[in-house]
Amino acid sequence: MWNLGINTDASLPNETNTTKDTREYLSLMNTKVEFLLRSAEICEDDNLIWIDFAILKLFKDPQRCIQYFKDYATMAFDKVNIPGCWYKEEALYLNAIHWRFCGSFFIVPRIHLAQFYKDCKDSFTGFITHDGHILTWEVNVWNHVEFYKGKDYIKWYYALHDDGMLTSLIENVDPWTGQKI
Repeated sequence: MWNLGINTDASLPNETNTTKDTREYLSLMNTKVEFLLRSAEICEDDNLIWIDFAILKLFKDPQRCIQYFKDYATMAFDKVNIPGCWYKEEALYLNAIHWRFCGSFFIVPRIHLAQFYKDCKDSFTGFITHDGHILTWEVNVWNHVEFYKGKDYIKWYYALHDDGMLTSLIENVDPWTGQKI
């Protein structure tokens, strides 16, 4: 995925943070699922969990969230679980970040990893070679995958870029209201 992104002549999105959203950054963000696929080659875990390096600075209660990480490592999941800020929409605008998914944390059961990777790679390749020739964020790619290919194996749950990325998965609490969903 890195090589696809870094070696493409596709344009960067129009609505970027020019100091952060570089070709290198967007290429790296799109390698998250590939990193999990490579990790699966050297571990036997049933779940592969992506955790952004600096995620703890997003949390109000880091110690509690660390316990959630530990708990999730031993739980059984039947779908790819990805938190997100926006409810599902049909339209996908590649020139801006689409916060259907947060991107900082997600869980992929081993049984879905190869398919999720293939679907992400196919969508990503399509965006940089056909659909406007745009190198876009991984969360935009995942939105496309969910809408067109992953309805049966992706579970979205509502969360903001905070503790809710972890707590909402099992507590089913709306982060805006604090009410059970």
